Amino acid sequence: MVELTSVSFSYGKRSSLFDELDFTLEPGGIYGLLGKNGAGKTSLLRIIAGMLFPDAGSAEVLGYRAAQRRPEMLADLFIVPEEFYLPGISATEYVAAHAPFYPRFDYEVLGSCLSEFDIDTDTSLAAMSFGQRKKFLIAFALATQVRLVLFDEPTNALDIPGKSQLRKLLLGHMSDERAFVVSTHQVRDLAPVMDPISIIDNGRLVFQAGMDHIDRSLRTRVTPQLPAEGVLYREDTLGGHAVLEAAPSEGQPVDIEVLFNAVMHEAPAVRAAVDSFQNSQQDREVSR
Repeated sequence: MVELTSVSFSYGKRSSLFDELDFTLEPGGIYGLLGKNGAGKTSLLRIIAGMLFPDAGSAEVLGYRAAQRRPEMLADLFIVPEEFYLPGISATEYVAAHAPFYPRFDYEVLGSCLSEFDIDTDTSLAAMSFGQRKKFLIAFALATQVRLVLFDEPTNALDIPGKSQLRKLLLGHMSDERAFVVSTHQVRDLAPVMDPISIIDNGRLVFQAGMDHIDRSLRTRVTPQLPAEGVLYREDTLGGHAVLEAAPSEGQPVDIEVLFNAVMHEAPAVRAAVDSFQNSQQDREVSR
């Protein structure tokens, strides 16, 4: 669905943002795209959408070169940016003007999403708060029925009910043919739905794994005393130490914030722990 190969990119004469970045997305996942400020998450989404052009390497999206921005690709892709402008027309008028660009647009899905968000379609978009406008754009994105939706900080400006509603809608509208990419710093808002987790740092993809493998090969917990061995990463917290260990999680989901911090400090060790689990699983399957 998305395959970036050896992508390098920089803004003008500034140092390179991406240096031979490899990044692959398959349908059927809600990808959590994580990285520090300035790591290039928004730029990566824009390269995938064909809004920025790599200096080197290739970006293939939905079977097309992203930079060509072919109508067939754009009709099957939607990006919800962090900051955006909507004209001073009603939601109904906006839909009438923009829905025809998406051949599979589903008006029933739109109505259901807007009802979930409690958005009045007769209200002028200009009269809505920024959070309401974001809810409207998210609803529109899901109604397009495109195979690839890119979300840049989708929970920014959403109220507490809105964050819960967003999680519900993402899960409800995911399918084996679609992929959602969620770039966010608000990890706890969306951790329950993000799978796989992708982390970029220093211009490269430094970690990517599905939550099943993460939860079955790693464990996070808070402990008053540090274990004698097996700790990949620790940070001080209320109640002692938050640790990431190479151990079965015993059904407890890994804390994604602790995982992220661990990858930032000990990426090779964290990757090795997950890879070791994956290899052992493959060995078991072969032995059967």
